[in-house]
Amino acid sequence: CGKTYVSPQFTWNQRIAGGNEEVPGSWPWLRWFKIHYGGSIISEQAILTAGHSVDFLSSPSQLNVVVGRHVRNSNDGEQLIKVKQIVFHNDYHPLFLRNGIAILILSEPITYISTIRPICYSDSNITTSDIDNGIQCIANGRPFTQQDCSKFAFLFFNLVNYKNCDASYGGTISMDTQICAGSTKGGVDTCQGDSGGPLVCLIGESTWFQVGVTSFGKDCGNKRYPGVYTKVSYYYQWIKPVTSLPLQQPT
Repeated sequence: CGKTYVSPQFTWNQRIAGGNEEVPGSWPWLRWFKIHYGGSIISEQAILTAGHSVDFLSSPSQLNVVVGRHVRNSNDGEQLIKVKQIVFHNDYHPLFLRNGIAILILSEPITYISTIRPICYSDSNITTSDIDNGIQCIANGRPFTQQDCSKFAFLFFNLVNYKNCDASYGGTISMDTQICAGSTKGGVDTCQGDSGGPLVCLIGESTWFQVGVTSFGKDCGNKRYPGVYTKVSYYYQWIKPVTSLPLQQPT
C-alpha cells in the first residue's frame, strides 16, 4: 500500500485551487463516484470517503465507483464497480459533519494493477513536530477552473497547527477528530466536489499514508481558512474491522 509506480509531474498551474494535473496512475489509490465526489481504496473491497458525500442516497445501488480513472470520460484501464453497502460511523452527525466518515463496501473486489492500488493508513497521529517540520502532503480533486476541467488534479500543501485552525473557525475544530491543511499565502485548497477524497502524507522515503478525508472549508484557497479533514488515525479502530470482513465474490 501507499506506493506509486508512476511518477507525478510537479508543474504548477491553476487546478484545484493551486494544483497540478495528475499523471495517469500516479496516485493509484484514488477512486471517484459517478456523482462527482472522491474517496480512496483501502482494501480490495472497501472505499473510504466522507459521510456527506453519500448520505443523500436512498440506496447503495444508486452508486457506482470508478478506479483507475484520470480523464473524466475515459475508460482506458479503469474499473467500474457497484456499491453493495454504505457503512456510516454510528455517531455521524450530518448537520455539523461530526464523525463524517463512511466506508463503501463494493459488490466485487478491485483488481489491483500498478495504477490501481490501496493507500496505507494507521492509528499513528501526525505530531506537532511533523507539522512544524513541514511534512509533505497532497490532496486530489477535480480542477478548480474550467480550463481542461475533464482531467483530475493534485496539490501540495502544509498541515496547519491545530490552534491556528481552531481560531480560524471560531473554536469549532476538534483536535482529536480533525486535521487542517492549507497555505499561509492562500490559493491552495480542496474545493466543492472534492469531498471524500484523501489527504495523504509521505512517511519515510517512499510510502504515502492517508491522514485525512476531505471534509469542508470556507472560500476555496482563502489563506484565513485552511481546509478541514476528518482525521483517519482517530477512526482506525472503527475502519479496520469493516475492511477485515470476508470478501464477497461476484455472482
